[in-house]
Amino acid sequence: MPEAPCYNGVFPLNPYVDNCALPARPRRTLGSAPDQTALLNCNIGSDALRAQCLSLYVNGGYGWYPGAVLVPGYHP
Repeated sequence: MPEAPCYNGVFPLNPYVDNCALPARPRRTLGSAPDQTALLNCNIGSDALRAQCLSLYVNGGYGWYPGAVLVPGYHP
């Protein structure tokens, strides 16, 4: 299966998009600490949006599914 594309730069409020400039991401487990890409992509906007973005990434969302994001677009 081909890998998903990566992007140069930041994809705001979507912690699942891979950044070409950073090393490979570690394996993700619900409840684990966010990786460097998630921290960069969630670090846009107000403090409330940052906290909500990271919470969705770490915990899987509001009872939705792992992979829920604040903005439409790429999903894992």
